[in-house]
Amino acid sequence: MFRGGPQDPGNGAGPLVQQGHTPGEDGATPGSGGILPGAKKEGRTVTVQIKRSAILKCRIQYINSWSALREITFVKQEENYNNLIVTELHYHPPDWIRGSDTVPGTDLEFIEFYNAGNQPLNLSGLRLDSAVRYSFPENMLLYPKQFYVVASNPPMFYDFYGLPASGNYSGQLSNGGEEVVLADPAGNPIIRFTYLDNLPWPPEADGTGFSLKIVKRVKCPDDRGIFSASIQRPKDE
Repeated sequence: MFRGGPQDPGNGAGPLVQQGHTPGEDGATPGSGGILPGAKKEGRTVTVQIKRSAILKCRIQYINSWSALREITFVKQEENYNNLIVTELHYHPPDWIRGSDTVPGTDLEFIEFYNAGNQPLNLSGLRLDSAVRYSFPENMLLYPKQFYVVASNPPMFYDFYGLPASGNYSGQLSNGGEEVVLADPAGNPIIRFTYLDNLPWPPEADGTGFSLKIVKRVKCPDDRGIFSASIQRPKDE
């Protein structure tokens, strides 16, 4: 089952629909005003079979003019989360001395997820509801080989790491270790693991500036042997 809906082209002309259903594929050749090979040319009604979560984009070509881009998101309700994995966790960053200011380490925490598959994943309604709390927004698609980072303080995360965070969780990760659970919209755990701050977990991740990296990509990394400290500590200002 999918959730989504059509948008009326508005001028009576037939839309040109690119069958790829990936960002940037809207039927028009970028910058040229031409039509992409494989675009589907139809009359007033378009039928497109969609078997996975996707963003559908299209334009209308009338004579030699293109309409504005129309976009709609289709999300698969019964999602298979086998390819959604956790790849990094920073549970105990040290305080950051920033000029004359001190940024508490709790503002630099984050959890990183990754889509290891070849299809977009619908993250709508997923919840972190154990160590920290966060609800993934509606119509949120994570594309193949892309990351989703949930941080304790996104503005400070950007200032320190130079990258935007995808979301903002509430609460803080325990410096001593705890269980982390990501659940589906029905509350069923899809990722569950426990980290600790003592050997054989990497001691470098406990307050020295390194994060916990998952060296073997699995869904529930409870085997302490698959954790390592991040390869390089982020640079201080």
